[in-house]
Amino acid sequence: MDSVSEEKTAIAPKYTPKWPETFDDASVKQWIHDYYSAIDNKASPQAVVDLFTEDAVIELGKRRINRSTMLQASRSSWDDVESRRHNPQDAYPLGDNTYLIEGNATYVYKNGQSRTFEWCGKLRLVMNDGKWQMNYYKTYFATEY
Repeated sequence: MDSVSEEKTAIAPKYTPKWPETFDDASVKQWIHDYYSAIDNKASPQAVVDLFTEDAVIELGKRRINRSTMLQASRSSWDDVESRRHNPQDAYPLGDNTYLIEGNATYVYKNGQSRTFEWCGKLRLVMNDGKWQMNYYKTYFATEY
């Protein structure tokens, strides 16, 4: 393998946080992987929306997004962004299908600048027609000013 391929492999996102050893629900682990993979894919904002229930709410600081505005919010999140990569690092089951995910994300902006910051997300999943969907998500960002 050449060094370019090795470098790409080394920096490719895994989207797989570390879970407690006692947590073994493979379907939830896969859903978390699929969610963070989807939000980093500029080409398919609808795929992100499809991971949420019809009554879902996202809280980003003081901003609340519901299902009716989610597609536009997903699209506009790319307005100044060339690429982004979320790296979920740790996951904690909180009970009642609620999870806390911690990680970092690197954003590369269209102006060429990049920024890495820490985040934490609290989410709740519900089973709909045999598949997991999110009905609540609150994200906290750690940024330096």
